[in-house]
Amino acid sequence: MAQSTSFSAYVVTRHAGFAAEHPDAQRSDPLGLTIILVTGDQQVIVTKRSLTAEQNPGALYLIGGYAEPGASEEVDLFDEAARELAEEVAVTDIDRSTAFAIGLAYDPVHCHPEL
Repeated sequence: MAQSTSFSAYVVTRHAGFAAEHPDAQRSDPLGLTIILVTGDQQVIVTKRSLTAEQNPGALYLIGGYAEPGASEEVDLFDEAARELAEEVAVTDIDRSTAFAIGLAYDPVHCHPEL
């Protein structure tokens, strides 16, 4: 099930019975995105977390974030990934025809993989 959370403005997921099992939960797990950005000269962009970041300060990580709620209930993962790229590294010239999803994963500890 996907729904907006009261904690922040992003799309979240929980299994269908979660609300009944945990009635006091104030938020759900965000739908995390991780992007592997390959440049025109075949280099992979890796960023470094702030030293004041809550999780893994100073660590190297791939670009990522969380899906945000839109006007409809459908989430376009490419659009969400493109938004994260624009926000984090100011890249906006993404060719959708060469992009692809590798897979979906659920990790209750980290919302998206980090190095």
